[in-house]
Amino acid sequence: MSELRGFSLSQEELFVCLIVADLPLPLGFDDLANQVFGDLPEQYQQYLLGAAERSLIAHGLLELTDDQPVLEPMVAEWLSIISQPSQTWVILHQPAGQKQQANYIHHAKQQYLFHRGQGGIHQLIALPHTREIVQAALDIIEPAEVEVAETLTGSLSEAVFRSIASMRTIKREQVVEQLQAGGLTANVAEAFGQSFEQLRSISALALLQNKPESSVQQAFTLVCGEQQQWLLVPEAEGSLYVRNLDLNALVQVLHNFAHPQ
Repeated sequence: MSELRGFSLSQEELFVCLIVADLPLPLGFDDLANQVFGDLPEQYQQYLLGAAERSLIAHGLLELTDDQPVLEPMVAEWLSIISQPSQTWVILHQPAGQKQQANYIHHAKQQYLFHRGQGGIHQLIALPHTREIVQAALDIIEPAEVEVAETLTGSLSEAVFRSIASMRTIKREQVVEQLQAGGLTANVAEAFGQSFEQLRSISALALLQNKPESSVQQAFTLVCGEQQQWLLVPEAEGSLYVRNLDLNALVQVLHNFAHPQ
C-alpha cells in the first residue's frame, strides 16, 4: 500500500482501528461510539466490533499476529495523523436548505490528509501539496464566477449574522432591516440581503494549530449567493468585517488560508 492515495472505512471499522492503535478520536467525532453503538445492548456490541474487525482483515487493512490485531502500517500512520495532527483546516459547508457537511484536512509528519465522515462512511484522501488544500476547498464550496462592480464593506454584529443564517425562511425586507440594525449601511445591507434571499451556501472555515498547544490561527465565513459572494472575518469582540468579493479574490483568501504565515 506504499502508493496509497486514499481509502474509506465504515464508522465501525474506524472505531475498531482506533482501539487497535490506541488512538484518540479524530476532531469532530467525539460521539463516534454513540454513532457506532446507538442503543445497542452492551452484550451485542462485541459482535458488531467483531464483524468490523473481520471486514478489515478481508480488505487487507488489518491482520492477526499471534492472535493480536495489527493494522497495516500505512493505515496506522494515517489514523495517527488524523487523530493527533499538528494543524487542522476545518471546512464546515452548508448548502442552502441542506445539512452542514464537516470536512477536515489534517497535517502532521509532512503529510496532508483529507477526512470526511458522512453517512457512516469515513473517507481519507492524501493531498500531496498544500495547493491541493485550495482545490479541495473550491471543490467543497463551489463558488460562482461572479464579478464585483462595486466593493462593499462594513461591520456587522455577529449575533445578527448568526440569527439570519439560522433562518429557515428568508424574507428580504426583514433581513435587510436586521442587517442595518446590526451595523451595515443601507446599500451594503440591501446587497447582502439579496445574497441571503438567493443563498447558495454558507461555509465556515478555520485553521487550528494543535501543537505545541491548541489555538485558532484563522477563522472566517464565506456566504455565497447567486450574484454576490461575501467574506466575513471576526474583528472586534462580537463584530464581523463584511466584504463582497469576486472569484479571484475568494481564491486568494483560500490561498492565504492554505499557506499561513
